[in-house]
Amino acid sequence: EEVATLKKLRSGQKVWRRMYDHNTGLFTEQVPVSAKQMIILEGLHSFYLSDQRSLFDLSIFLAPEETLATHWKICRDMKKRRYNSEQVTAQIASRRGDVERHINSQQQFADIVITPYPDRPIEPMGKDEAVFDVYYDLMLSNRIHLDETLDFMSGFEGIDIHHEYESNDDQRVTIKGTCDKECQAAMLTWFEERLQHIGARKADWPADLFGVVLFIIIHSIFQDAENAG
Repeated sequence: EEVATLKKLRSGQKVWRRMYDHNTGLFTEQVPVSAKQMIILEGLHSFYLSDQRSLFDLSIFLAPEETLATHWKICRDMKKRRYNSEQVTAQIASRRGDVERHINSQQQFADIVITPYPDRPIEPMGKDEAVFDVYYDLMLSNRIHLDETLDFMSGFEGIDIHHEYESNDDQRVTIKGTCDKECQAAMLTWFEERLQHIGARKADWPADLFGVVLFIIIHSIFQDAENAG
């Protein structure tokens, strides 16, 4: 069903589909989705079927470091699903095998893998008062050329970016530090014309390291579209 839906969207047709609500753990009622110039599909099993994978021009996989993923899930489920810490931890343990087989196995098919890491041990685990910063490790296909983007980002104090080629196929970018308002404004200006081209006249850009990650991803999307065109 999902493959047929994506094919309709790619051909410009309007579709009706249910959405998964992570806050409730339930699916919504069907809602209309119109075809656009840029279509983003988000899901846990987006790359699992080869027929579905073949429909994506650019694929991105989010793979948080294990302790960070556990911390985020405990915080979310305690707040929004009214679970206690022990219930969430037991659920994570019971599903670990399925996660490895059906979710983490999809990472190999991604053009970009984003891995957030905590910069120190998370204490107390699953509590909002835990103090730590997040840095990012990106593994990207070598068909994505980053020289211009990385040169641009290297001009800002506070951002530490390390780039290296892992193999003939992959490259790694590690991003640490801070992105202030000047950095945020510069990124928006750099992309202003392209953002308007897809109808995003005003973007709410994150003023932190995730804004830098987003910058690299959007650059990759536009570059992929330009190469395809």
